[in-house]
Amino acid sequence: LTDAGDERFLDGLDRIVSEARGRYTPLGTALLRNLLVQALENRLRAVDYLKRHPEALEIPIRHPIIVLGFPRSGTTLLQTLLASSADRTPLEFWELFSATPRNEVDAEADRAMRIRRLGRILSVANRLVPELNSIHESGPTTPEEDWQLLVPCFHALTFELAYGLEGYGQWLESGADMAWAYGEFKRQLQVILHQRPRSQLVLKCPDHLWFVDALLSVFPDACIVQTHRDPAACIASDTSMIS
Repeated sequence: LTDAGDERFLDGLDRIVSEARGRYTPLGTALLRNLLVQALENRLRAVDYLKRHPEALEIPIRHPIIVLGFPRSGTTLLQTLLASSADRTPLEFWELFSATPRNEVDAEADRAMRIRRLGRILSVANRLVPELNSIHESGPTTPEEDWQLLVPCFHALTFELAYGLEGYGQWLESGADMAWAYGEFKRQLQVILHQRPRSQLVLKCPDHLWFVDALLSVFPDACIVQTHRDPAACIASDTSMIS
């Protein structure tokens, strides 16, 4: 695959690579590189999928419920509660990790293969950082934060929060076209829903808190649900998780 679609993603990618160069340990460099390569692969696959299935772009995202708030303020618990209704559905980790299928002939075999792949990655992560699951438990089929759908356009706050790229974060908040980024986010959602149609989505990500205007420009009928907790407690818990 060679077509990566709208080239505005290159601005974010260039900023990440430039600011990250020489900052990390070999392990940290390898982790970031793997994330960037995975993001580029997901981008190429999504562009290719939409070329072959242009009807996916007609799928409406109706009245999504979007949970946001400071990190570590209870957003995961609230998403799980809201999604417990039969007519509401969260997105699971395995489909957020890679929105496009590898096997379009057999959907169940494709799902099983992608769950196994993510399971192996999470197993390694849990061996490296065994305390992580006690802070934020996750598995291939658990609901997960949807910032992963912003990563393929390289307009994702996680690059600042998890990798300390402050200059990149300042650019996101003051110079980046986040309305375009959320348009790309919507396309990723449509790819997922084209394979696995479902009713009202319950999305969740603290990162959206910084970009509510851009989010609502793309999802004007969204229901925003914000959690609240003492900011000092949130910051202490979040820095512990990031470290």
